[in-house]
Amino acid sequence: MPKTVSRPWATVVYAQDSAANLLTIGTSLRQLAEMGLAVVAIDYNQTNHHVADRQFLAVTQFLNRQHWVDTNRMAWVGTGIGAQRLLNLALTHPELRPGIMVGVRSGRLKTAEWPKVQDRLGRPCATLLVRDAEDHVFFSETDALYTAKVLESTGIPTHVEVLGAGKDFQANTELVYRAIAEYTFERLRGPDAFANYRSITEWRTRAKPLWLLWAPAALWTFLRLRASLLSWKGHSPSITLCWACGIIAALAIARSAVHLWAGQRMVNSISAATARTFLIHPKHRQDFDALIVEPVFQTAPVKAVLEHVELADYNRLLVSWKVDQSVYRAYVLSPTIQRTPDEKPFPRRSLWEHLYPRIAKEQSIAQASEVVVRELRERITIVPSIQSDRSVSSMWRRQITDYEGFELLYVAALRAVGIPARLDSSGRAEIQFQGSWRAAPRPFLERLPSA
Repeated sequence: MPKTVSRPWATVVYAQDSAANLLTIGTSLRQLAEMGLAVVAIDYNQTNHHVADRQFLAVTQFLNRQHWVDTNRMAWVGTGIGAQRLLNLALTHPELRPGIMVGVRSGRLKTAEWPKVQDRLGRPCATLLVRDAEDHVFFSETDALYTAKVLESTGIPTHVEVLGAGKDFQANTELVYRAIAEYTFERLRGPDAFANYRSITEWRTRAKPLWLLWAPAALWTFLRLRASLLSWKGHSPSITLCWACGIIAALAIARSAVHLWAGQRMVNSISAATARTFLIHPKHRQDFDALIVEPVFQTAPVKAVLEHVELADYNRLLVSWKVDQSVYRAYVLSPTIQRTPDEKPFPRRSLWEHLYPRIAKEQSIAQASEVVVRELRERITIVPSIQSDRSVSSMWRRQITDYEGFELLYVAALRAVGIPARLDSSGRAEIQFQGSWRAAPRPFLERLPSA
């Protein structure tokens, strides 16, 4: 169920392929739900199409009675044999057709299952067939054209989208489902669908703070400890031990106070000198001195500089590739990408925490870059006409941007995991690999053109 929109919800009925089950399709369903769509998956009979049709009919009738379902905004999405079952159901029961159908690698329709269907025209239902460009067996180009022709002959406008020429379709399955979710969301909610879009990340930022949930347990622990101390009948501790504990506690509090005060202070000569003396490790001082004079930090707290310096150096120890020191400082450590007056530091820690576990085993910059762009596109929606804040922090939180914003976010993500990156003269991301600058890997799919 979606968490970012109010009821009734636009609803998707999902039918998985024969190789999948309800326990393995969670990530695909999540991509649909995070776009603000309710998703209902069916564990249907995959060997008997008559039984499967009855199961789909029962689910459809059940959904039509639910108050949380917007029956005027429904879609069917299927993969493989699941797509075949949904397409055949739309042909044999035209009165049940939803507003949108999407079939991924659906295979050739079996016409023997629906005789005389040409005489049963129903309401229009926009259909998108997604085909793997490298699939010449299960769902070839001939099969796709035949299926589209059959569907259009029964009043179902159909578009065939061929994806993955020269690339691994299977490795980018979640990205494909992200694009399908965007396509479905926009078609069901209209051209202004993304104007008021709220991401799941924005919803999480408005959740209650964790300390509020811990407060009752902390209070209970304090009361129990106080009761135990009052009832303690043993010998009192020595004065020396009490003084020692008090001094250690005072020193710890003082050190924490210095860290907190200096870290929260805005960058200026006093806070920078304090941080350089008390907070930064000696091996990081040269990087700290190089970074703190950059314009992007003039309106930022000192802790932002510390985070970039320490996390970038820690990441450099973890990754498998080495970067020249001058390149490292200019195109990995530095958060300056556009060099505009209003540019702000990008959220290195948030990007690193999300992306580093996924590239940890990669042995080269090229391989890691492929993973980064795939993970980034699975999370970020690209809408050409969207008007939004161009700061990396805002785009990462809202999970939506335009083409130019995606390139900016792409460069920040690459730098966050230790890959030298910058924008080229045309505004596209490029990486330094094997001593030269070259175009960064492109996403498997930026956006479904038919959307």
